[in-house]
Amino acid sequence: MANLEELIGVLTEVQNLDPENKTANVRIYNKYILITRPDQEDGYFIEL
Repeated sequence: MANLEELIGVLTEVQNLDPENKTANVRIYNKYILITRPDQEDGYFIEL
């Protein structure tokens, strides 16, 4: 399982991919992160 440092690194990388991600919703499911933006139906699904 990922530690907090790895989680922060992944979220920072996703945020830097697109400045609009700063308003994203982040949900953590076990070993996965789902990141969506309020104005879109799709998002990023990341395995930790």
